[in-house]
Amino acid sequence: AREEAGQVLIRMKERFSSLFSHDSDSMPRVWTGKENIRAITKDARSRSLKLLAVMAALHLEEKTDKSEDKTDKIESVLSSALLDNGDGSSAIQERSVSAIVSPLASSTWEEVSPSDTLITP
Repeated sequence: AREEAGQVLIRMKERFSSLFSHDSDSMPRVWTGKENIRAITKDARSRSLKLLAVMAALHLEEKTDKSEDKTDKIESVLSSALLDNGDGSSAIQERSVSAIVSPLASSTWEEVSPSDTLITP
């Protein structure tokens, strides 16, 4: 798992490229000029980021109905910090510089033990 986590950037690039260049049926996308490139890009970026969330920490415990999955929490942090809000800005860019306390500035993920962390924020 640690070895594969070291390759996550390559896997994310491959995932983005595949999602961007293929349609929902995994057929090569035919660009006609009518596609919503912004939406396709946002979806591919979001789904690629999910891969990072999955690879960021080991997930060995059983998930109960009441517990939130580590991946969901990590994905939420990554999405709020890195993805566009629709207007080209991320959540972090909207705040003033003095008010930024980025969860990505931490050396650990919330509620994830350091021994389970494969990729730090």
